[in-house]
Amino acid sequence: MPAINGTNTTPTRPLRPGVWAPIPTFFLPNSQDLDIPTLKKHVIHIAHANIGILLCGSMGEAHHLSPEERILVITSAREALDSAGLHSIPIIAGTGAGSTRETIKLSKEAAQAGADYSIVIPSGYFTGALASDRAALKTFFKEVSEASPIPVMIYNYPGASGGIDMDSDLIEEMAMELPNVCGVKLTCGNGIVARADRTVAVTGIAGTKWMMEKRYGYGGVCRRPLSPLSNQAGETLLVHRHVTDIERLEKEIEMQKGLERKHLKNGVAIPNGNGVTKTATNGVSVSNTTPSPSGNSAFSSTSNASSSPETPTTSDAPSPVLSSSPVTATAAALGKKTKGAHSRSGSLTSSIRSLVGSRKGKKTVV
Repeated sequence: MPAINGTNTTPTRPLRPGVWAPIPTFFLPNSQDLDIPTLKKHVIHIAHANIGILLCGSMGEAHHLSPEERILVITSAREALDSAGLHSIPIIAGTGAGSTRETIKLSKEAAQAGADYSIVIPSGYFTGALASDRAALKTFFKEVSEASPIPVMIYNYPGASGGIDMDSDLIEEMAMELPNVCGVKLTCGNGIVARADRTVAVTGIAGTKWMMEKRYGYGGVCRRPLSPLSNQAGETLLVHRHVTDIERLEKEIEMQKGLERKHLKNGVAIPNGNGVTKTATNGVSVSNTTPSPSGNSAFSSTSNASSSPETPTTSDAPSPVLSSSPVTATAAALGKKTKGAHSRSGSLTSSIRSLVGSRKGKKTVV
């Protein structure tokens, strides 16, 4: 029988349908050392909004981190989630490195540090040799996935891999032939979220962090040699139509969810249009629905709230947030509007959508 989400281990925290956000790595402004307290704060903030956690990707400046720093980021995030009682929330961690050997080593260490899945991008340093060598790329993912103790996601992002662009035929071959490959992150998408993503991507990671600082009071700087965004460029970004569109959508959904929380607190049943009715018991929401074959999602991209105690939906729950990118309104903040649409990962501010059980073999497409 085909495996679900990899074969080298049975994940204790399985992937669930929903939105997964690439988390920035935070640095202290003067020393450029890791800012672990801010990282932990942000991870908990994101998880409470029912958004999945992805560490050490492009947005996480993995290329700027030493192997030891990557492991510290993963360990710290796992500690933060557990300390908040979010024990069942999985972590996806980027383990792509310059060589097959180093990628395998990082994958093993990431698993020991608390990562449940790895996401791997091919190294772009030798693009001239690899970009047109399908056999070499396939061998790379075969060797990595076979040696990794946790399931592996393929990450296809030409902009961060020197132009290496794996076509759908190659990705499908690997999905069907490599049993420990559990999914793929693609660089495709459209719509309001993707437009905002692309707009902010023009300013790079610095633009995302500038927006976070503006909206949430933390974000900080990139690790050098990346330069911070000037305030003039940031203010221009802030009033761009794509940015104001996504913020308008966020406010609408914020109001809708605020009203929903008020109704739940008062014990008012709330139909959601899918035959699902939510009621409240002692301030905790309950969804009267039958679980899907893939299970109830802790990171549902619809407006259906989970009844799990680890996904708060009471009036004290945090409001929907903008994940890693302050202009990428993801997960609960987008509600049903994100369902069935790829998110944009051609920029550094993408979100991730997982569709558990796609095609034979129950692979995940993100």
